[in-house]
Amino acid sequence: ETKTEFIEVFSNIAQNYKDHVRLSESDVLAAKNVDVNEINFQIQNKIAGELMAHKSIYSVINQDDDVNYPMEVLNSPELSRLPPNNLQLKIESVIIMLRGINQSRLYIGTGFAAKKLMNNVIESTILKGKYKGEDVLIPRIFLIPNDMPFYFKRLPFPVRQFR
Repeated sequence: ETKTEFIEVFSNIAQNYKDHVRLSESDVLAAKNVDVNEINFQIQNKIAGELMAHKSIYSVINQDDDVNYPMEVLNSPELSRLPPNNLQLKIESVIIMLRGINQSRLYIGTGFAAKKLMNNVIESTILKGKYKGEDVLIPRIFLIPNDMPFYFKRLPFPVRQFR
């Protein structure tokens, strides 16, 4: 109930979703990422367009562990310090960079508007700052969490929906 009431704050999102600067200045803060993800998903549903899911790609580093950890286990962790396992976006979604990439303009905290959603790259426009209005390509990047009982590589997009 409280989440639904909270979402009413964004009641005009369906009409104003292309006002990227305004949207990039509003945040959803919650104690748990699962709550933020649920609220973002509900807000996303108010925006016109097709919702596209971009699931992370996994591989176990030690092949001996491959049998011990089925894909369901690899797909389940939503760790707060990692990008979302299942990134769900629409064209015009506002996203924020979670991991810096050794490439000009792709800094942690930079806000973007998604223009084109592809399997391995998100074409987007920078929303603020020195490079405002410039288009960039955001690739998937390899991450290896070191606090799990086994080692695996995860290939997510280094962004999260930003609200």
